[in-house]
Amino acid sequence: MNNDLKPIQWWEIWLNPIFRRYTRSRLRLAPLITWIVIVLTFTSTLFFLFYYGSEFRLKGSSAAAAQDACIPVLFYSDANSLVYGNWKCRWGHLS
Repeated sequence: MNNDLKPIQWWEIWLNPIFRRYTRSRLRLAPLITWIVIVLTFTSTLFFLFYYGSEFRLKGSSAAAAQDACIPVLFYSDANSLVYGNWKCRWGHLS
């Protein structure tokens, strides 16, 4: 039996070559940029749609309009996390 093996601490996880390989393969630049562009485009459109709608329709202040616009963005981020997490769990992509 090999006595040289010892468990690594959680802050040394990047020293594990298997973890590094699979994490790097999931974080390729092209899919990451594509995902960021899609999510930020939709989220910013949703935010400004509610922001300008609240500001001009209700004739309120900019601070109140920004508060009103944050609620749909929070709902979208929650739904996005829920759907994406369930998809990964369903197809076995969790690490």
